Amino acid sequence: MYLATYRCKKCKFLYIDEQQEKSLEEQDDAKFKCPKCRSSKRMFEKVSIS
Repeated sequence: MYLATYRCKKCKFLYIDEQQEKSLEEQDDAKFKCPKCRSSKRMFEKVSIS
């Protein structure tokens, strides 16, 4: 399974799949909120971290 990193467009919080119990894709669209600013899952964009 490929693990990805996502960034909240509002507060720039990084959701790193390998550091969480579930990948962001597996999180419930209606229930997931950004841990930092409480924005919805749709506010996250996949990013490439080098």
